[in-house]
Amino acid sequence: MIKNFLETAKVGDIIKVKFKDGKEYEIVKYHDGVIGTRDCPFSHVMNEDWEKEADWNTCDMKPFIEKWFDDNAPDELKELCSVTIPSATNIFGDKYKGTRYNDEESEIQWDYFKDWHNRVKTTLDESANEEGWWYWTKSKHAGDSNYFVIVYTSGSAYYYNARNTFGVALCFLKK
Repeated sequence: MIKNFLETAKVGDIIKVKFKDGKEYEIVKYHDGVIGTRDCPFSHVMNEDWEKEADWNTCDMKPFIEKWFDDNAPDELKELCSVTIPSATNIFGDKYKGTRYNDEESEIQWDYFKDWHNRVKTTLDESANEEGWWYWTKSKHAGDSNYFVIVYTSGSAYYYNARNTFGVALCFLKK
């Protein structure tokens, strides 16, 4: 089911997938070879320590989501994909090129996020409400060693200290 969806779905198509935690999540086709959660399955800090200087590869979030994925994802999804979260460029494209929100990585905007409405997400945990929710990107905020770019409730870019708790929008990249 997931393999077929990953290979044949159109951007924006949605399927429901049951995870090992007993919850069913809506999975959206973001881009060719990329699917992800429609909303944020949970909220978490990027780093436990307020002062920790980190990037995506050294932050506390990366091993946290990798463990969550390993413990909870259906076997078919784990066989086909790796887990991450989107970068600022994956969400906003070149809109902020050369600004404090821009990625150093050479990435592209995923088709799904070209429509700003698709940038608005909610969290599905105990903090859920009827509004959009802030969620993390894996992009550092330029000039601040312990800040990361977030997606604001309106779908625009902002930044915050990595110790704050915000939503986590999971992405699954085809291996």
